[in-house]
Amino acid sequence: MSGEGKIIHKSKIVTVEGWFCENFLDLSKRVKVMGANRNKSYIFEQTEWIDDLRYRQLISVEDVIRVKRSLSYDGSLCLRFDGGKEGLVFSSGFVYKGTLHNDEITGEGTMVKNTGEILKGRFYRGIYKAEK
Repeated sequence: MSGEGKIIHKSKIVTVEGWFCENFLDLSKRVKVMGANRNKSYIFEQTEWIDDLRYRQLISVEDVIRVKRSLSYDGSLCLRFDGGKEGLVFSSGFVYKGTLHNDEITGEGTMVKNTGEILKGRFYRGIYKAEK
């Protein structure tokens, strides 16, 4: 999948709209995500260009397919993968992919902020702790 598009999870847990490049969501462009309740959309829009292609390819189409449940909290949308310990978190200020503990950003992961800043390593309750 390449170009502008929309992915609707087969169980309608989540819908993701944005630009895709070789089956990855391009985080350097506007992303709109809606959870199962469809009452709220989460818009993530870069204010600075991400120069590293690896982070524009952080979230794959396969990741969206792997989502087993969604939960809205603290102005964010948490999407848990099958297996339960990892997932995605979308908000207007950042996108996170990595370990979750009790639906909080805790453990190893990568956070891309809308300012273009990329944090990779350990997090505890959403706070960046250290490089890997």
